[in-house]
Amino acid sequence: MPPIIPWKSGPLRAALRAHKPNRPLGPCSVLASPTAICDTSHRRTDARCANIVQMQMQMNARLFFITTITAHRQPIFRREGAANLLIETLAHYRDQRKYLLHEFVIMPDHLHALLTPADDLSLERSLQFIKGGFSFRLKFRGPVWQASFSNHRIRDLEDYENHREYIRMNPVRARLAERPEKYPYSSAASTMQLDPVPQGLKPRSLEEIVTRP
Repeated sequence: MPPIIPWKSGPLRAALRAHKPNRPLGPCSVLASPTAICDTSHRRTDARCANIVQMQMQMNARLFFITTITAHRQPIFRREGAANLLIETLAHYRDQRKYLLHEFVIMPDHLHALLTPADDLSLERSLQFIKGGFSFRLKFRGPVWQASFSNHRIRDLEDYENHREYIRMNPVRARLAERPEKYPYSSAASTMQLDPVPQGLKPRSLEEIVTRP
């Protein structure tokens, strides 16, 4: 099996950076990027546009695509028991509201996930629950994970959908399954309850705010 390239050095990240869509919403131009500036030709709606941008930034600011890799890239998740144990760990801390879990896939030697840390937790602390919780349950005395992890802050709905597709297609590209839903260690297989797409990413909600009287 060819080596799985971690997200930090993957080609998709550069492609996403190069594509920055610009779409008008209602009477003002709110860019897909959270740092967008409203169209000043519509002065009556400038304040509302600014509020929308600020709201979008707040709601999107803590949604991340993360990748964490096993120590020495050992393919420990080829074992069904280890993969199911990580799913149980993800579900446990999601149920404890340590984070919102939107998508995930467990590959033989790494984990990809889209998650939003709880308001009172940092992203690093949320990952500590996952990695530390799994290591404790595994009862292995040596290192299980690499100390660091990579992350990408989700900017908008298109960015979210691209990363969601990347997660779901990862097993297919690695030839571990013919279709995403056939891989049992992924959110595509409906193995556990997930949190919905954050409302702040949905263009329809922003449009409703812009056009309402």
